[in-house]
Amino acid sequence: MKPDDTRQNVQLEQEAGNEALSAARILVEKGLLRSAMSRAYYALFHYVKALLYTQGLEPRTHEGLEHLFGLHWVKAGKVDTGSAKLLARLQKYREQSDYGIVTIFTRDDVEQELLEIERFLQAVRKHLAG
Repeated sequence: MKPDDTRQNVQLEQEAGNEALSAARILVEKGLLRSAMSRAYYALFHYVKALLYTQGLEPRTHEGLEHLFGLHWVKAGKVDTGSAKLLARLQKYREQSDYGIVTIFTRDDVEQELLEIERFLQAVRKHLAG
């Protein structure tokens, strides 16, 4: 990826992450909690992808994203291990939300995950801005 492409892709991923986060909040308000949890995951997904792009890394799968994030950000000490756990947990919840018909999340479950995502995104935004 060329430097100009990298900057543009980082920006586009942040925009997609912001949109997914906004959608998650709206879905919570509407009581659509499974869909909200799925969107919450994608908010995190897009921001992690933006981080990886800053290092020239281009994940091709959800598992690849998780692996590269763990290797280049968590193990490198750039983010805490809780960030990797958050990503793994939300990936699992996303799969349950999208494919499970008996998965039940409470409003509190989703709101707690959104709070954790917000904390993570604050740190990520500082890194991406600097």
